[in-house]
Amino acid sequence: MRWRLLKRGWILRCVKCGWNHYEKRIDRCTLEEVTAFCAELGLPANDAEYMHHHWVAYGWSNRGMKIKNWKAVVRSWKAAGYMPSQRPALPDKTSVKEEMQK
Repeated sequence: MRWRLLKRGWILRCVKCGWNHYEKRIDRCTLEEVTAFCAELGLPANDAEYMHHHWVAYGWSNRGMKIKNWKAVVRSWKAAGYMPSQRPALPDKTSVKEEMQK
């Protein structure tokens, strides 16, 4: 099915059937915007980079649903502890092996 954009972000006309389909376009952001917002929340820049690359890789979706408000996603991921800086560090494999041998 081919689409033609009639009005910026809202009206899409299907070339095949001729009907207008109304869709809100995804609120995409730049890496700089995510970095600035994460800095406001007190998160490091590597968390912002991780989230932006994750969204780009998965087609601007979160758990299969299109992202409507990326700032809300950042706040909810922070509250849930999903950020890389909030995860506990993995133990070093050599130190674990040494402890098991004792």
